[in-house]
Amino acid sequence: MSIRPVAYNEVTKIYTMLHEELNHQYDILLNDITFASDSGDFFNVVCFICDGNSIHPASGGAIPPDIQLLHSRLIQAKDCTCGLLPAGKTEELCLSHSKLHCSQLDGIERWQVEQNAGESLQVSVETVGSYVVGMGPFTTAQIDEGYTVEIIGARVLEIVLRNRYTQLDKETGEVKVAGRKNAT
Repeated sequence: MSIRPVAYNEVTKIYTMLHEELNHQYDILLNDITFASDSGDFFNVVCFICDGNSIHPASGGAIPPDIQLLHSRLIQAKDCTCGLLPAGKTEELCLSHSKLHCSQLDGIERWQVEQNAGESLQVSVETVGSYVVGMGPFTTAQIDEGYTVEIIGARVLEIVLRNRYTQLDKETGEVKVAGRKNAT
C-alpha cells in the first residue's frame, strides 16, 4: 500500500500524508517516521487511520523528489541509522547524505532534488575520521562544523558509490573501503 507525502510544514515539522489505496489523508510528525533498516536506505511511514504502512527507499521510489526530501529531513531530525551522520546537521549536509544513499542504491542519475550549482564530483568528508558522508555539488568548502568539501575523480567516485563506508585521504585523493563507523 502506498502512503506518500502531499505537504510539509517547515515550522511544525508535520507532514500531510495520503494513503492512496484507501484514500486516507492524515498528519504525522516527522519524528514519528522511522528508519526501516540499519543501512539508512529505507524508512517506514505508518497510516494512523488503518495501521497500514509503506517502506520507502532513499532513492525515492515512484515519487523521487518528495521521498528524497523526506529522507533528507528525517536524517536532519534523527541520527541516520547507517552511523555516518548524527541528527541536527545543516540542510545542505543532510541533502548530500541523502543523495549518497540514493546514488548508492540506484545511481547518480536518480537524484531529483534541486541542489546548488557547483562541482559535480564533490563529496562531504568528516574532518576527523575522513569518512565520506555525502555527495555534492556544494557552494562552500565548509558545509557544517566538522565536515569539509573535497573534489574527487571519477575513479574515486565509483568506489564511493559501490561501498557504503569509505574514507578519503585528503592529501593523496585516494579512497579506501572502511568498516562501519562506530556511533559517537
